[in-house]
Amino acid sequence: MKVNYDIIQYSTFILSFIVGLSGFIIYKLQNKIIYAANCPIDSRKVTYTPKDFEMDDYEDLEINTKDGVKIKAFLVKKYLDMEKTKLAKSMLVYFHANAGNMGHRLPIVKSFVEECGCNVLIISYRGYGFSEGEATEEGIKIDAQSTLEYILQRPDLKDSKLVFFGQSIGGAVATFLAAENQDSVQGVILENTFLTMRKLIPNLLPWLGPLSFLCHEKWESEKELLKFTYKKKINGTEKFIPVLMLNSELDEIVPNKQFEEFCKILRNVRREASTQKEREIEENSNIEPDTPEQVLPHEQYNVYWYRFDGVHHNDTCIHPEYYPCIKSWWRKNIDENY
Repeated sequence: MKVNYDIIQYSTFILSFIVGLSGFIIYKLQNKIIYAANCPIDSRKVTYTPKDFEMDDYEDLEINTKDGVKIKAFLVKKYLDMEKTKLAKSMLVYFHANAGNMGHRLPIVKSFVEECGCNVLIISYRGYGFSEGEATEEGIKIDAQSTLEYILQRPDLKDSKLVFFGQSIGGAVATFLAAENQDSVQGVILENTFLTMRKLIPNLLPWLGPLSFLCHEKWESEKELLKFTYKKKINGTEKFIPVLMLNSELDEIVPNKQFEEFCKILRNVRREASTQKEREIEENSNIEPDTPEQVLPHEQYNVYWYRFDGVHHNDTCIHPEYYPCIKSWWRKNIDENY
């Protein structure tokens, strides 16, 4: 049989072109894909304010980062008295997902203020909303650290009991910030986040999976988890910082198995950092899920796990148990423990 070398050469050229184009997309354009600051349309031109959602007690902040970028933030306040002289002692520091801006999350902010009785500070990352600059992993990490330093330098906020909350890529931000500042945080809430961006790409864009090694926006949370061994003295007993993990059963972005692995890694890190007696207590009393649907034990090594049935990646908060679950965890681990 005669081999048509022209066809082979042409096919090889086409395949090489497709591979090269894919490599260009994932390497050069990945920031536009990952950081969807213009979705929905006009997200860089319009930002809702707390007043739009009947929250009048707030500050419209501009935080200067250490590399000279100005980012926008809202500080929504919860007062404990009618005269508005006494602020709540706890504060949620909110890191949103990859699309939109902080204004799109204000209904959730309002629910946290009402349900948990806390102040909430939420930022728009650089390149989002009315914040300056362009979004990158390095830059957003600077934004997060600068936000924490802003809080710790304000006389009226510096003694707040801080809880870092991150959704999706915001979970990677919160994981990073907590890992680097464990002495400053009292709790962490993570919702539908991932192990690393490179491990997430094959699920989001299967055709780019073989080229995921070209992703320079790595967000390697699984490495940050190795640092989560810090213990605080709580009511006379040393305990790990409490972490609440919120998972959507029908998450179409982050595979359930990946978030489950995230939880298992953190628990195992803390297991290795525990004494033999602590291990026996944890593993004798918390070995089975509350229900088969929950997959993992509800609590081990101060890592709490909850899976919400029937909801997706971006609508976890509509589940009827979402806020009761958070409120119960907050009362036990933040209000009563500090």
